[in-house]
Amino acid sequence: MAECGDTLRPVDVFLLAHAVINSHKDKYGDLKAPIQVKGADGLLATISEQVDAKIIDECLPWPGRSIKASFQYYEADKIAKIFYSTSLNACWSRFAICKEAMHLLCGRNSNQTKDPESLIKNLISGTPVGINDEIDIEILAIHGAIELLLPTDFVEDIYQKSADGMSDYEIALDYRVPEDLISFRLSPAGRDFYEKINKQLAETKKLSAVSAI
Repeated sequence: MAECGDTLRPVDVFLLAHAVINSHKDKYGDLKAPIQVKGADGLLATISEQVDAKIIDECLPWPGRSIKASFQYYEADKIAKIFYSTSLNACWSRFAICKEAMHLLCGRNSNQTKDPESLIKNLISGTPVGINDEIDIEILAIHGAIELLLPTDFVEDIYQKSADGMSDYEIALDYRVPEDLISFRLSPAGRDFYEKINKQLAETKKLSAVSAI
């Protein structure tokens, strides 16, 4: 788990997400879509081991639609509680849970998610959204959640399904994720973002290899 005071970069968040995915694969074998989020063999269980804290998730009937999800980490008890709204469908619920879990992995003690849809649509269009630290952290958590639900293992298959004529919606159903996540992964802005991230990840691995000599 990252330290709360650290200044995280997108590549750092991807490294955190990759650590979860790799640990999950070591324990349960090759990934199969859709990735299970909850349950004894879900991503939350793997994240719980990595942060050494019990993670409790609960769906709540919040009045109105202003808050979609939230989490609170109780450090003394080593318990993290993730809450998500009954207004979310199954795909958005899976995303919301993963996004809140990414905040925990990034070293935060609390968070509230209010409008992830607008932020993701800005990512799809390539519109800059960095307004303040809170927005920047939210964007990082969104990227981390996308990587948890649509890891590198699935990317080639996603591109192939799109090339074969499947719609973003149809592909999203296969992976049980919001359609917007597939739209971002396939958008010019998304492809450019992941190309840059992959270069940074490769460079990070090279530096790690050199330092280990």
